[in-house]
Amino acid sequence: MACVVKYGKPLLFITVTCNPEWPEIKAALGPNDQACNRPELIARAFESKLNRLCDDDIFGNKQRAGSPTSSLFHARTRRKFSAADDESHSGHCLAFSRFVRAPHLAEQIAAAAQAGFQHIELFDDDWAASRDSWSEAQGLSKSTRDGDSTSQFAAAALADLVRSYGLRISCWQPLRTFEGYVDAEDRRKSREFARGILDILPILGTRLLLCCTTTTPAPATTGDLHRCAEDLVWLADEAAKCDPPVRVMYEGLSFAAHRRSWQSAWEVVENANRPNLGLCLDSFNTLALEWADPYSSTGRLSPDVDEKLQANMRELVQRVPGHKIFFYQVADGRFMSPPMTPPTDPSIPPIRPWSRRNRLFPFENELGAYLPVSAFSDAVVQTGYDGPWSLESLTNPSRAMIPMSLSSMQGGR
Repeated sequence: MACVVKYGKPLLFITVTCNPEWPEIKAALGPNDQACNRPELIARAFESKLNRLCDDDIFGNKQRAGSPTSSLFHARTRRKFSAADDESHSGHCLAFSRFVRAPHLAEQIAAAAQAGFQHIELFDDDWAASRDSWSEAQGLSKSTRDGDSTSQFAAAALADLVRSYGLRISCWQPLRTFEGYVDAEDRRKSREFARGILDILPILGTRLLLCCTTTTPAPATTGDLHRCAEDLVWLADEAAKCDPPVRVMYEGLSFAAHRRSWQSAWEVVENANRPNLGLCLDSFNTLALEWADPYSSTGRLSPDVDEKLQANMRELVQRVPGHKIFFYQVADGRFMSPPMTPPTDPSIPPIRPWSRRNRLFPFENELGAYLPVSAFSDAVVQTGYDGPWSLESLTNPSRAMIPMSLSSMQGGR
């Protein structure tokens, strides 16, 4: 679940988590202190982190992309964006992501409202937990599939809760392992699940759905263009039937089974040719695939990766119009010293362990961030894209993230 504020121009989403390993937090802790008990330290550290991101050229061209403001302290400026048009792409949106060991979703929603946010971004795990918690509280059996009566009632209850705090749900994500199934029955089940998700989106008030490229390997799935495009055509057409219509964004995962690059995802979007179908671009997934190598002592795929990346970015600007990019996710990666040991299990894609445990904030150099995020971000801006930006950090689960109360952090400025 991510909290989103809307104000200014253009629209910018940033999702963030706070890490107790940040040096500025550790240095301020006493001998018996724990970061989770010091929200004022977290607030100051996080505000400083966002201010440093403003100073760094993460956004390529600040005159076009704008300058973000700390999302911790927006309640006092709420008058600036309280009347913002929900459909407008004008405004900066700064958000918090769902945290490891986060409080109950209802508590997060309450904290978001108290801190002055207007929107939340709903993740699949949060939705499933909320749905099952609601049905248990009502003495009902758990939902057997999204779209059934229990899930619809749970969605209505969640939407009512969100509205009661003056908030809206901006996005639901992700739809996983959807496309490319070879067996007709597998394909039917995949579409049935997707149909159930689409059935609850209007109830939740959500108009944007993220579908990432499948991680289910062959022979169960194929990366065949026509098969994948057929599946995305079906999904986009079904989404268009929702009232109000839903847009679908397709993201290439660097550790997917077949389609890992932005080019391969764009190929499907182009072939499907639906107005409500676009791309979700991710700096980490592209750079992890095209530039980085966590199993090399240099951290790079080859000596000429910079030249190859420049060509890749020129291709992005030339091929993809900005209006077909629906979402941009920004993340850096940790330089591994010593290099990682490749997984011995052949079913584990080599990039996945690095992706799941070593995604950092851009320019988080003290923790080893080293990817050329600026180059990728500049190319995205050059396409004409002016939509949401999302900043995400995924680290080793043994290094617990801190569940933060937005309202208490606000008071710690």
